[in-house]
Amino acid sequence: MTNALATPGDNKNLITEALRDLGLASAQGDQQWGRAKINGTTLDLDGNVFTGSSEELTLYGRLIDIPLEYQGMWIEAGDASILERPDAAEGFCKSYYHEASQGGNTAEDGTSCKTCPVRPRIKREDSPLDGGKKCSWRADVLFKWTDKLGQEQDGRDWTLSLATTSVIQMKGTSSDPTHGYVTDENYMHTLAKFGIGIFKDDDPKLAIAKIGAMLKSGRVINSFKVVQKTGGPRNFPVIVMEPVNVILDENEAEAPKKLASEAVADPAEDLSDLPF
Repeated sequence: MTNALATPGDNKNLITEALRDLGLASAQGDQQWGRAKINGTTLDLDGNVFTGSSEELTLYGRLIDIPLEYQGMWIEAGDASILERPDAAEGFCKSYYHEASQGGNTAEDGTSCKTCPVRPRIKREDSPLDGGKKCSWRADVLFKWTDKLGQEQDGRDWTLSLATTSVIQMKGTSSDPTHGYVTDENYMHTLAKFGIGIFKDDDPKLAIAKIGAMLKSGRVINSFKVVQKTGGPRNFPVIVMEPVNVILDENEAEAPKKLASEAVADPAEDLSDLPF
Protein backbone atom coordinates (compact mmCIF):
# COMPACT_ATOMS: atom_id res chain seq x y z
CA MET A 1 0.00 0.00 0.00
CA THR A 2 1.33 3.46 -0.92
CA ASN A 3 1.77 5.99 1.86
CA ALA A 4 0.51 9.28 0.36
CA LEU A 5 2.17 11.26 3.16
CA ALA A 6 5.66 9.95 2.47
CA THR A 7 7.29 12.86 0.64
CA PRO A 8 10.88 12.67 -0.60
CA GLY A 9 12.95 15.40 1.03
CA ASP A 10 14.01 16.96 -2.26
CA ASN A 11 10.35 17.65 -3.14
CA LYS A 12 9.57 19.66 0.01
CA ASN A 13 10.78 22.98 -1.40
CA LEU A 14 8.87 22.40 -4.62
CA ILE A 15 5.67 21.66 -2.71
CA THR A 16 6.12 24.67 -0.42
CA GLU A 17 6.61 27.02 -3.35
CA ALA A 18 3.61 25.56 -5.17
CA LEU A 19 1.45 26.07 -2.09
CA ARG A 20 2.69 29.65 -1.72
CA ASP A 21 1.80 30.32 -5.33
CA LEU A 22 -1.73 29.16 -4.57
CA GLY A 23 -1.93 31.24 -1.41
CA LEU A 24 -2.11 28.08 0.71
CA ALA A 25 1.18 28.62 2.56
CA SER A 26 2.68 31.76 4.07
CA ALA A 27 5.57 33.42 2.31
CA GLN A 28 8.77 33.95 4.26
CA GLY A 29 8.41 36.89 6.62
CA ASP A 30 4.72 37.12 5.77
CA GLN A 31 2.53 37.47 8.87
CA GLN A 32 -1.18 37.46 8.09
CA TRP A 33 -2.47 38.29 11.56
CA GLY A 34 -1.56 40.33 14.60
CA ARG A 35 -2.66 40.71 18.22
CA ALA A 36 -3.43 44.16 19.59
CA LYS A 37 -1.99 44.66 23.07
CA ILE A 38 -3.24 46.84 25.90
CA ASN A 39 -0.47 48.73 27.71
CA GLY A 40 -1.91 50.92 30.44
CA THR A 41 -4.10 53.42 28.63
CA THR A 42 -2.73 52.70 25.17
CA LEU A 43 -3.27 50.16 22.41
CA ASP A 44 -0.19 48.74 20.72
CA LEU A 45 -0.18 47.21 17.23
CA ASP A 46 3.36 45.89 16.81
CA GLY A 47 4.95 49.13 17.99
CA ASN A 48 2.26 51.44 16.61
CA VAL A 49 0.97 53.03 19.80
CA PHE A 50 -2.47 54.66 20.06
CA THR A 51 -3.32 56.89 23.02
CA GLY A 52 -6.73 58.06 21.82
CA SER A 53 -5.79 61.64 22.71
CA SER A 54 -6.40 62.92 19.16
CA GLU A 55 -7.78 61.66 15.87
CA GLU A 56 -4.26 60.95 14.63
CA LEU A 57 -3.51 58.90 17.76
CA THR A 58 -6.82 57.02 17.79
CA LEU A 59 -6.99 53.44 16.58
CA TYR A 60 -9.62 52.82 13.91
CA GLY A 61 -10.58 49.42 12.63
CA ARG A 62 -13.13 47.73 10.39
CA LEU A 63 -14.68 44.82 12.25
CA ILE A 64 -14.35 41.64 10.20
CA ASP A 65 -17.20 39.92 12.01
CA ILE A 66 -19.29 40.20 15.14
CA PRO A 67 -17.18 39.84 18.30
CA LEU A 68 -16.68 36.17 19.19
CA GLU A 69 -17.86 35.60 22.75
CA TYR A 70 -16.74 32.77 24.97
CA GLN A 71 -16.19 31.81 28.57
CA GLY A 72 -12.61 31.00 29.45
CA MET A 73 -9.75 30.99 31.92
CA TRP A 74 -5.97 30.68 31.77
CA ILE A 75 -5.01 27.53 33.66
CA GLU A 76 -1.71 27.65 35.52
CA ALA A 77 0.16 24.46 36.41
CA GLY A 78 -1.08 24.70 40.01
CA ASP A 79 -4.65 25.26 38.83
CA ALA A 80 -4.46 22.19 36.59
CA SER A 81 -3.32 20.07 39.54
CA ILE A 82 -6.21 21.22 41.74
CA LEU A 83 -8.71 20.74 38.91
CA GLU A 84 -7.18 17.31 38.08
CA ARG A 85 -6.64 18.39 34.48
CA PRO A 86 -2.88 18.01 33.92
CA ASP A 87 -3.22 18.24 30.13
CA ALA A 88 -4.78 21.71 30.47
CA ALA A 89 -1.81 23.25 32.30
CA GLU A 90 -0.39 26.50 30.90
CA GLY A 91 -3.20 26.93 28.43
CA PHE A 92 -6.45 28.85 27.89
CA CYS A 93 -9.56 26.77 28.45
CA LYS A 94 -12.35 28.18 26.28
CA SER A 95 -15.92 27.46 25.28
CA TYR A 96 -17.13 29.61 22.37
CA TYR A 97 -20.83 30.53 22.39
CA HIS A 98 -21.11 30.60 18.60
CA GLU A 99 -19.83 27.03 18.25
CA ALA A 100 -22.77 24.63 18.47
CA SER A 101 -20.56 21.87 19.83
CA GLN A 102 -19.40 24.13 22.69
CA GLY A 103 -21.98 26.83 23.42
CA GLY A 104 -20.74 27.48 26.94
CA ASN A 105 -21.49 23.86 27.84
CA THR A 106 -18.34 22.12 26.65
CA ALA A 107 -14.75 23.34 26.45
CA GLU A 108 -12.63 23.00 23.32
CA ASP A 109 -10.96 19.87 24.74
CA GLY A 110 -14.31 18.25 25.53
CA THR A 111 -14.40 19.05 29.25
CA SER A 112 -17.91 19.65 30.57
CA CYS A 113 -18.51 23.25 31.63
CA LYS A 114 -21.69 22.28 33.46
CA THR A 115 -19.82 20.31 36.12
CA CYS A 116 -16.56 22.28 36.14
CA PRO A 117 -15.78 23.53 39.69
CA VAL A 118 -14.68 26.93 38.30
CA ARG A 119 -17.54 27.47 35.85
CA PRO A 120 -18.75 31.09 35.49
CA ARG A 121 -21.95 30.64 37.48
CA ILE A 122 -20.28 29.68 40.76
CA LYS A 123 -19.47 32.29 43.39
CA ARG A 124 -15.83 33.20 43.84
CA GLU A 125 -15.81 31.97 47.43
CA ASP A 126 -16.82 28.53 46.14
CA SER A 127 -13.87 28.27 43.71
CA PRO A 128 -11.20 25.77 44.80
CA LEU A 129 -8.49 27.96 43.26
CA ASP A 130 -6.46 30.65 45.02
CA GLY A 131 -8.09 34.07 45.13
CA GLY A 132 -11.45 32.72 44.00
CA LYS A 133 -10.17 32.41 40.45
CA LYS A 134 -12.78 31.14 38.02
CA CYS A 135 -13.86 31.10 34.40
CA SER A 136 -15.23 34.39 32.99
CA TRP A 137 -17.14 35.93 30.11
CA ARG A 138 -14.79 37.21 27.40
CA ALA A 139 -14.69 38.03 23.68
CA ASP A 140 -12.30 38.37 20.76
CA VAL A 141 -12.74 41.32 18.39
CA LEU A 142 -11.45 40.66 14.87
CA PHE A 143 -10.65 43.72 12.78
CA LYS A 144 -8.67 45.29 9.97
CA TRP A 145 -6.55 48.28 10.99
CA THR A 146 -7.85 51.24 8.95
CA ASP A 147 -8.13 54.99 9.01
CA LYS A 148 -11.44 56.68 9.81
CA LEU A 149 -12.61 56.30 6.20
CA GLY A 150 -11.84 52.59 6.04
CA GLN A 151 -8.51 52.67 4.18
CA GLU A 152 -6.48 49.68 5.37
CA GLN A 153 -3.16 50.48 7.04
CA ASP A 154 -1.67 47.00 6.59
CA GLY A 155 -2.79 43.66 5.18
CA ARG A 156 -3.24 41.77 8.42
CA ASP A 157 -6.24 40.65 10.42
CA TRP A 158 -5.97 41.82 14.02
CA THR A 159 -7.36 40.36 17.24
CA LEU A 160 -8.19 42.33 20.39
CA SER A 161 -9.20 40.26 23.42
CA LEU A 162 -11.84 41.71 25.75
CA ALA A 163 -12.06 40.93 29.45
CA THR A 164 -15.47 40.73 31.15
CA THR A 165 -15.73 44.46 31.86
CA SER A 166 -14.98 45.26 28.21
CA VAL A 167 -17.62 42.75 27.04
CA ILE A 168 -20.13 44.49 29.30
CA GLN A 169 -19.06 47.80 27.76
CA MET A 170 -19.67 46.23 24.35
CA LYS A 171 -23.15 44.77 24.92
CA GLY A 172 -24.31 45.18 28.50
CA THR A 173 -25.72 42.25 30.44
CA SER A 174 -28.99 40.34 30.28
CA SER A 175 -30.22 42.22 33.35
CA ASP A 176 -29.09 45.62 32.00
CA PRO A 177 -28.78 45.49 28.19
CA THR A 178 -28.56 49.28 27.79
CA HIS A 179 -25.62 50.53 29.84
CA GLY A 180 -21.96 49.90 29.23
CA TYR A 181 -19.39 49.46 31.97
CA VAL A 182 -18.04 53.02 31.69
CA THR A 183 -20.62 54.79 29.50
CA ASP A 184 -24.37 55.36 29.75
CA GLU A 185 -24.94 53.33 26.59
CA ASN A 186 -23.04 50.25 25.52
CA TYR A 187 -21.53 49.79 22.07
CA MET A 188 -24.46 47.83 20.63
CA HIS A 189 -26.97 50.52 21.63
CA THR A 190 -24.67 53.18 20.22
CA LEU A 191 -24.37 51.15 17.01
CA ALA A 192 -28.17 50.88 16.75
CA LYS A 193 -28.57 54.66 17.03
CA PHE A 194 -25.75 55.08 14.53
CA GLY A 195 -27.69 52.87 12.10
CA ILE A 196 -30.89 54.85 12.62
CA GLY A 197 -28.92 57.99 11.77
CA ILE A 198 -27.40 56.42 8.64
CA PHE A 199 -30.66 54.94 7.33
CA LYS A 200 -32.89 57.91 8.14
CA ASP A 201 -35.64 57.00 5.65
CA ASP A 202 -36.18 53.52 7.08
CA ASP A 203 -38.27 52.34 9.98
CA PRO A 204 -35.98 52.25 13.06
CA LYS A 205 -36.21 48.46 13.36
CA LEU A 206 -35.21 48.05 9.72
CA ALA A 207 -32.41 50.60 10.13
CA ILE A 208 -31.07 48.64 13.11
CA ALA A 209 -31.32 45.43 11.08
CA LYS A 210 -29.34 47.05 8.28
CA ILE A 211 -26.52 48.22 10.54
CA GLY A 212 -26.53 44.77 12.12
CA ALA A 213 -26.08 43.26 8.66
CA MET A 214 -23.22 45.69 8.05
CA LEU A 215 -21.57 44.57 11.27
CA LYS A 216 -21.93 40.89 10.38
CA SER A 217 -20.58 41.43 6.88
CA GLY A 218 -17.51 43.35 8.04
CA ARG A 219 -18.38 46.89 6.97
CA VAL A 220 -18.53 48.85 10.22
CA ILE A 221 -15.53 51.04 11.13
CA ASN A 222 -14.94 51.76 14.81
CA SER A 223 -12.68 53.74 17.05
CA PHE A 224 -10.98 51.90 19.92
CA LYS A 225 -9.91 53.56 23.16
CA VAL A 226 -8.76 52.39 26.59
CA VAL A 227 -10.36 53.75 29.76
CA GLN A 228 -8.71 52.95 33.09
CA LYS A 229 -11.02 52.07 35.97
CA THR A 230 -10.30 51.36 39.60
CA GLY A 231 -11.73 48.37 41.40
CA GLY A 232 -10.62 47.69 44.95
CA PRO A 233 -6.82 47.79 45.15
CA ARG A 234 -6.14 47.64 41.43
CA ASN A 235 -6.61 49.50 38.17
CA PHE A 236 -7.88 47.74 35.08
CA PRO A 237 -8.49 48.73 31.43
CA VAL A 238 -11.85 48.80 29.69
CA ILE A 239 -12.02 48.90 25.89
CA VAL A 240 -14.50 51.45 24.57
CA MET A 241 -15.56 51.04 20.93
CA GLU A 242 -17.59 53.55 18.96
CA PRO A 243 -18.92 53.28 15.38
CA VAL A 244 -17.59 56.10 13.22
CA ASN A 245 -18.27 55.03 9.64
CA VAL A 246 -19.79 52.29 7.51
CA ILE A 247 -18.96 50.99 4.05
CA LEU A 248 -22.23 51.08 2.15
CA ASP A 249 -23.10 48.91 -0.83
CA GLU A 250 -25.30 50.66 -3.38
CA ASN A 251 -26.55 47.27 -4.57
CA GLU A 252 -27.69 46.19 -1.10
CA ALA A 253 -30.59 43.78 -1.52
CA GLU A 254 -33.26 42.57 0.87
CA ALA A 255 -30.89 40.77 3.26
CA PRO A 256 -31.25 43.39 6.02
CA LYS A 257 -35.05 42.95 6.02
CA LYS A 258 -34.61 39.22 6.42
CA LEU A 259 -32.15 39.81 9.25
CA ALA A 260 -34.75 41.83 11.16
CA SER A 261 -37.04 38.82 11.33
CA GLU A 262 -34.35 36.36 12.41
CA ALA A 263 -34.07 36.41 16.19
CA VAL A 264 -30.66 35.20 17.29
CA ALA A 265 -30.33 33.83 20.82
CA ASP A 266 -28.18 36.02 23.01
CA PRO A 267 -25.69 33.84 24.89
CA ALA A 268 -25.73 36.33 27.74
CA GLU A 269 -29.30 35.29 28.49
CA ASP A 270 -27.92 32.06 29.91
CA LEU A 271 -25.49 33.99 32.08
CA SER A 272 -27.98 36.16 33.95
CA ASP A 273 -26.82 34.95 37.34
CA LEU A 274 -23.17 35.80 36.75
CA PRO A 275 -21.74 38.49 39.08
CA PHE A 276 -21.53 41.19 36.41
